[in-house]
Amino acid sequence: MFHMKYLSGAVVALGAVICACSTESGAEDSHGDGSADAGACAPLLAEPPWTYSAEDPKGPSHWGNIQYDDSAPAYPDCANESVQQSPIAIPTSPSITAPFQLGNELAWSRAANVQSLRNDGHTWVAAFDPSQNTLSVGGTPYTLAQFHLHARSEHTIGGNEYPLEAHFVHLNPSGAQPFAVVLAVMFEESDEDNEELAKIWPKFSACPQATPTPVAGITLDLPKLLPEHRTYVSYDGSLTTPPCTAAARFYVFLDPIKASKSQVHKMMDAVGQNNRPIQPVVGGTQIAIHRP
Repeated sequence: MFHMKYLSGAVVALGAVICACSTESGAEDSHGDGSADAGACAPLLAEPPWTYSAEDPKGPSHWGNIQYDDSAPAYPDCANESVQQSPIAIPTSPSITAPFQLGNELAWSRAANVQSLRNDGHTWVAAFDPSQNTLSVGGTPYTLAQFHLHARSEHTIGGNEYPLEAHFVHLNPSGAQPFAVVLAVMFEESDEDNEELAKIWPKFSACPQATPTPVAGITLDLPKLLPEHRTYVSYDGSLTTPPCTAAARFYVFLDPIKASKSQVHKMMDAVGQNNRPIQPVVGGTQIAIHRP
C-alpha cells in the first residue's frame, strides 16, 4: 500500500523521479496504448529511493535502514517492531466480531471522475476528484484520493495469495489519526477483462513518469470494483511502502473480484512485482470481522 507522494500535505513525500517516458509528453509509451517495446523507456534519471527486490540493499528487508547523505535512516518506521506494520496474513475467522458498518459509511459514486493516471515506477495510480466519494469512520468523513495496484497481493486471506490487490486510499482532511483508511480488494484471474479496469488500463503508461497525466471524460462505477458479498476484516496497520507510517486503518474484503490474466500481467510488465512481504502481527493488534 500506498504511494502517498501524490496526496495531501498531511502525508510524507516518498522521493523523487524514477525515470521519464521516452515519448515527448512523458504520458504515454511508444505505441500510445500502454504497451512498450523492450528498451523503449528512457534511462533512469535517479536511483530509486527504495525497491521491492529481495536481493537489493534498498529492498523491503532493508527499508528501515536506508540512509541518504550519511544521515539517520530515512524510513525508521519500516523497522519499528513495536507498532503494527502492513500487510498481514488475514485469518478467515478472526476472534473478534464487530458490527457491519460499511453500507452506512460508504458513499461512492457510480460516476466517479478520474482526474489523473500515473505509472510512478512502483505501481499504477488512478487519482479521483476528492469531493465526490467518502467513507465515514467514527463520524469523520474520509475522502477517496486514489487507488493503486499490487501484484501479487500484499495481504493473504486464509493463507491464500491472489494475483492482484487494489488499495482504495481515503484520507482524513484534518490529518488526524488514522490519517488514511484503505479498502483492500483482491482480484482472481478470469478469461474476461474487468470492465471498469478496462476503461483506464490502455491509458496507463508502460514507462515510469515524473508526474501524473491529467485525464478527462473517464468515469468509473466504483461499486463495481467491490465484491458482491462485502464481508471484510479490519485492523489498524501502516503504509505498505516507505515511510511505513503506522497510521492507516485497513478494511480487507474476504471475497475477490475478477480481472483478466492479460490485465494483471500488463500491470506487472510495466512495474514488476510490487508487494511488500507479510509482516508479523504485533501483540494487542485487533483483527475484527464484519459480516453483513
